Amino acid sequence: MGQGVSQMSEDCAASADLSRLASEAIARIEALPRADRASLIDAAMSIVRQFHSTAWAASTGEHQALQDQAERELADLRSLISPDEWREAVDDLAQDLLHRRWPQLSASAIWDRLQATLPDVATSDPGCAEFSATR
Repeated sequence: MGQGVSQMSEDCAASADLSRLASEAIARIEALPRADRASLIDAAMSIVRQFHSTAWAASTGEHQALQDQAERELADLRSLISPDEWREAVDDLAQDLLHRRWPQLSASAIWDRLQATLPDVATSDPGCAEFSATR
């Protein structure tokens, strides 16, 4: 029982650290220079990818539960795809389930945040069209 409490304490500390890192990522995005839209979008998405990579690495204790949840959600597809495709789909969804904990770092939230600071951003801009397609 003591070990379970210890693990819960570690999980809470990791969650607090990740919440702090998410806030820092948002602050870094807000501090990016607004001169070049394409560079702004690339830099913002780089910050988001870095955060999600860190979150995945910090949540190793949750990977099995996330993969189990992903398998349940994808169960209807299992017989329709190859074992390699199944494993890839499960891994992708498990990571996505973790990413959903920080909706403020989703592509659409970042896009909305950038749009709010650059009201003249047009989706016809090549740099923005690529980003807009990920929404």
